Amino acid sequence: MRKSSTGYSPKGSMKHWAGAFCFFVLISGHLAGPLLDEVHPNSCTITVLREPVDGIASHYYYAQRNPQHYLHEKIHREQLSLRDYVEQEISHELSNHYTLHFSGLSRDDAARDPDAAVEQALQGLRRYDLVGFQDDMSGFVAQLRRSANLRLPFPEQKVNVTQDRRSVQELDPATREVIERANALDLRLYADLRQIPE
Repeated sequence: MRKSSTGYSPKGSMKHWAGAFCFFVLISGHLAGPLLDEVHPNSCTITVLREPVDGIASHYYYAQRNPQHYLHEKIHREQLSLRDYVEQEISHELSNHYTLHFSGLSRDDAARDPDAAVEQALQGLRRYDLVGFQDDMSGFVAQLRRSANLRLPFPEQKVNVTQDRRSVQELDPATREVIERANALDLRLYADLRQIPE
């Protein structure tokens, strides 16, 4: 039996598919983390992280170019630059999203004890069998193939790539500083994860 869900409403999807997660072959998505306790114990759980500054820049350019994105209209109506986009705090996704997501903490709780927030996020990520990095997908795929005993080849291809966007190296220093300040915990978390041997 083949089942699927769009995932646009993660809580609604969880309620709809309650008790059936162990029958899925693949569960994927930005908000699939809460399902870790629901999947079959023999499942291979993975997540892939992007360098935080690059992730924020990508978020902006994707929203700017994608009319279906919930921030698209606001960006164009208010003619927001990338710097404005982050400074105005128009989305929870633009400030320490990894740390908050993987720690399960609120923004206020994380601000009260940033060190504990990063440590709790690291603990949350330890629940995954594999944690990869987008800038080393080949290495991650090789590790996944070994860990999950995948034998058949599959093409490595990038999807949802925003065309004609500025690279992180092209960001002006003031914009980069705003992004780094808003994502200081994520930058620490990412740096800590990069130090962990495979």
